Amino acid sequence: MNAARKTAAREIAEIECLGCRIELGQPGARIVWRAFGSGPALALLHGGHGSWMHWLRNIRALSQRFKVFVPDMPGFGESDLFDPSPDLTELSARLAADLERLTCNGCFSIGGFSFGGLVAATLAAHAPSRVHRLALVGSAGSGSPRRTDDTLLQWRGLPDEVAVVAAMRHNLRAHMLSSDAVIDDLALEVHLRSCRATRFRSRPISRRGGLPSALDRFSGSTLLLWGRDDVTVDPGRLLPHLLSEKPHRSGHIVEDAGHWVQFEQPAAVNRALLEFLVA
Repeated sequence: MNAARKTAAREIAEIECLGCRIELGQPGARIVWRAFGSGPALALLHGGHGSWMHWLRNIRALSQRFKVFVPDMPGFGESDLFDPSPDLTELSARLAADLERLTCNGCFSIGGFSFGGLVAATLAAHAPSRVHRLALVGSAGSGSPRRTDDTLLQWRGLPDEVAVVAAMRHNLRAHMLSSDAVIDDLALEVHLRSCRATRFRSRPISRRGGLPSALDRFSGSTLLLWGRDDVTVDPGRLLPHLLSEKPHRSGHIVEDAGHWVQFEQPAAVNRALLEFLVA
């Protein structure tokens, strides 16, 4: 590992040391959670090819006001792949059951990024009495067309680490972030670790859609955020449609940000989340 990656690894470790690691479930069916801070409960779900580290630049700010619970969802990160193809209801039910234990049967707010947004919306739709507020960031599952089809490079099987990192950099630019300039060593390290630990195929689920119908089944306060340059959707068209005649929903588009908006523009997203969640 070179010096830049070591520095990024230290940044990850510094955030991880702020909280504690919790394993729930039996061997072979464990979900690993991390908990930070104190206050009302807030769960944050990561995206596809992700892990708890998708929220790395948000945990410190949010944990000043909330008890933040961040899992590696099943088949991601350190959690077991105990069902290679669960439907969204099964996946959200298991996460809801874990949150029941973590919050001692209390209510919680929940946020989700990308694939995690679709999971969070499904969970809220099935347990509306337990979900206080729902915040979706760059959520998948809208059913709207992508704005680009830049080819993602296959990194498995490449001959050396240099080639793997180059492919990861390309994929971050093609899918996750808005420009080469914002692909720093931390983004590369998070993406590399998370992709290598991913065993669950989330993309087919995300592309089947289901987000609008899940949102329609949840009548609680909902925040919708997308980066202006998110290639997975056209937020300028999608957001007005999802907000139309829905007074319990709010949302806006974050400037100078791609799909991984909470990493690229953490101050703006943290501010929006805190304003919404503490209102």
